[in-house]
Amino acid sequence: MREKQNSIQKWYQRDWIFIAGFALLKIVIHLPFLTRYGYHHDELYFIACGNHLDFGYVDHPPLVPWIARLATELFGHSLFGLRLLALLSMAAIIFLTGHIVRRLGGGRFSQGLACLAMLIAPIYLRAGNLFCIPVFEGLFWILGYYILLRIIQKDRPRLWLWLGLVVGLGLMTKHSLVFFVFGLMIGLLFTDMRKHFKSPYLYAAGGIALLIFLPNVLWQIKHGWPTLSFVINLNKNLMEGISPFQFIAGQFLYIHPFNAVIWIAGLVFFFSKKGKDYRLFA
Repeated sequence: MREKQNSIQKWYQRDWIFIAGFALLKIVIHLPFLTRYGYHHDELYFIACGNHLDFGYVDHPPLVPWIARLATELFGHSLFGLRLLALLSMAAIIFLTGHIVRRLGGGRFSQGLACLAMLIAPIYLRAGNLFCIPVFEGLFWILGYYILLRIIQKDRPRLWLWLGLVVGLGLMTKHSLVFFVFGLMIGLLFTDMRKHFKSPYLYAAGGIALLIFLPNVLWQIKHGWPTLSFVINLNKNLMEGISPFQFIAGQFLYIHPFNAVIWIAGLVFFFSKKGKDYRLFA
């Protein structure tokens, strides 16, 4: 009887249960308001794009419209069903955030603080109530970080192949994953991880990512690079009216000023002697 009680106690003490609690809290917070304000115009746009399946669209890659089409096939024209997939993606982001902290050696306090930071970030509070690109884009970014962490800790070059898959799907979600790849190359070049430039798995991962992303590239070529034209016009007509100071200040507000203390401390850790093994992330 005592052994059974100890077993139950240990089950509740497991870190993944603690982290999953924050992911569940994310779902609980949003569920009561998930359908309260009706469709956002972007959601209707994604549904419309999903009704005309293609390998690209003027202002975004095809994966999110494909997911919108999947939601329509599964749930019909249900706002709850559409946003549920986005909310589950956000919950997964929070769970992976806590799990990454755990694998970095963080205790319960650190895990909880990281998950709480994701919970209170205004950008994710807003995005968690909408079917939008950022909720799926963020999932691929954090999956990429997790796989990189496993490559560092396990020294398993084969995991690069999984990263290639994640990057490819991420690029089919939003082209901003290019920044992830650029940062990764810089990180490899200026840290001890440069040894992986000798690994064929790194180049195979690049091939996998390119193969997945290729249909969108071919679509862009066929239609005269419409997304590039869209971004140029967006910068010219909208973004030029935002000063660098406003842009940087906006990042602090969107992520929450309190969270700046956390990510700046994390950046210092990665540049410290203790965090040398993980300097790639900095």
